Amino acid sequence: MTKRLLRAFLLLILACSLTGTSFAKHKKNQSSDSSQATFDYYLLTLSWAPEFCASNPSGRTSDECNPNKHMGLVVHGLWPQYNNGKWPQDCASTPPVSSAIVNQMLPIMPGSGLIQHEWA
Repeated sequence: MTKRLLRAFLLLILACSLTGTSFAKHKKNQSSDSSQATFDYYLLTLSWAPEFCASNPSGRTSDECNPNKHMGLVVHGLWPQYNNGKWPQDCASTPPVSSAIVNQMLPIMPGSGLIQHEWA
């Protein structure tokens, strides 16, 4: 296992554990703050870059398929979901992800464009 992959994996574990803590607080406090959206769980969405690049000719120009990056598992999002298969929609607009957070995410997400897109 390369150092880069290990770092990305550890960052992912940390993000999931922090999110789990945040989710537990969210569920606990939802009755006291009706302005927060409710949902049932987070969905972690990943893709395997080599397969995506091999099977999507139009995607080969994306950051995910850049041969210099050697991407493996790519994080596409950690999204709130309902048990019925739907998800919260029409969320309020938010400012773009800061460059500091983008830099932290680059080991597991191939480019700032994808990071900003998934955030939006």
